[in-house]
Amino acid sequence: PFDEADATMHAQMATAAADAAAAAASRRPKAYVPRALNTTAVTSSPRVQAVALMEQLEREISDRQARYAGICPVRAQIYDAAFDELV
Repeated sequence: PFDEADATMHAQMATAAADAAAAAASRRPKAYVPRALNTTAVTSSPRVQAVALMEQLEREISDRQARYAGICPVRAQIYDAAFDELV
């Protein structure tokens, strides 16, 4: 037979189990996040700089109306200047 004492004991056990689960959850270590992923770079990355240089090169080619195909002295000058800048 299930009496009031059993119900009280059952409730106390359930409460104790819930308290133990909450305590265990609070003791869990935080998830590991590598430091590199957790910080932001102060300076721009080499990739961002390279993309900016490519855009600048394309703009210069477009502004000076260099030919896309064939031999083009304007394009050769632009690429020479870009290569000198990189070196």
